[in-house]
Amino acid sequence: MPTEPGFTTTKHRTLPSTLDAVPGTDGLPWFHFNRGFQVGQQFGPTYDTSNKFVRETIAGVTYIKVTALETDKNDHMLEFTPELDFSSGTILPQDKVHQGVRIFKFEFDPINGSNGTSRVDIPIFRLGYMYTLRAEAYFRSGETTNALADINIIRTSRNRIQPADEGGNISGQAISLSDLTETRLYNEISYENYWEMKRRPQMIRFGTFEDAYAGKAQSEVYRRIYPIAQNVIDVSGDIFIQNKDY
Repeated sequence: MPTEPGFTTTKHRTLPSTLDAVPGTDGLPWFHFNRGFQVGQQFGPTYDTSNKFVRETIAGVTYIKVTALETDKNDHMLEFTPELDFSSGTILPQDKVHQGVRIFKFEFDPINGSNGTSRVDIPIFRLGYMYTLRAEAYFRSGETTNALADINIIRTSRNRIQPADEGGNISGQAISLSDLTETRLYNEISYENYWEMKRRPQMIRFGTFEDAYAGKAQSEVYRRIYPIAQNVIDVSGDIFIQNKDY
């Protein structure tokens, strides 16, 4: 199965970034941030007084030196915590902006990372996504053995990357047929396709879209379909009628 970018989970800290060159530049060094679920103290590149990367050599390999990051909102170090406190509302105040796991799935544009101008390709249809779609189709057709095979292809090709002093990388493990319940399939699809704009239709297919969860009250079924913008209805004459219950 071809390797696909951005589907590892990295624990606690950024690993040193090797001196890869940014494509299309004259050797501009490329700092690679971790990708996946970001938890714990976060690290970034260290700069010298000339605003250039500081290098360090570890075991004969030269890296860009990393340093612990601080938030620009309060006095906290940039240490993301899984815990979220919504007691004051779903919009976190400035002294709690470090709460919550962050997502960094696809590498940013190392030259021009401005919003809307990145040159990094974002996959719309990806091999891993195709496996999850087929696994769901097999499962709903009663072909659970085939569904399991597709899920395990994905699971065994993914790794958790972490430093050697924390146990090193951990390879994904296959699950058994008895493990593949509808809830487990739902979760496995989520693990593979997070942050790819696939969640909403998946929740509708599995009947969980209306459920209440942190920051969201229970909703009505009619909200599975979006309303038609009123200005579209106004100029369409009798072509469009607003969707039911809006």
